[in-house]
Amino acid sequence: MTLDQITLSARLFDLCGLDQRYRRLVADTIDDKRAPELISAVLRHGSLERGDAQIMLKTSERTARNSLRKLTAAG
Repeated sequence: MTLDQITLSARLFDLCGLDQRYRRLVADTIDDKRAPELISAVLRHGSLERGDAQIMLKTSERTARNSLRKLTAAG
């Protein structure tokens, strides 16, 4: 493996950097201020139950559902 391949792999698997890139992408494409926090939680935990979104966002069930709907609609 060459040094540039190692450097690229290290950047790709840098979870902190990946989290920041996903947050920026979601913030730029989805009109919901809570969406970046949701995507970050999914990245950290691998998955997120619908009911846990409300707890994680510290908001009402309806608001959490709306945020989830916007994220899933965006793909």
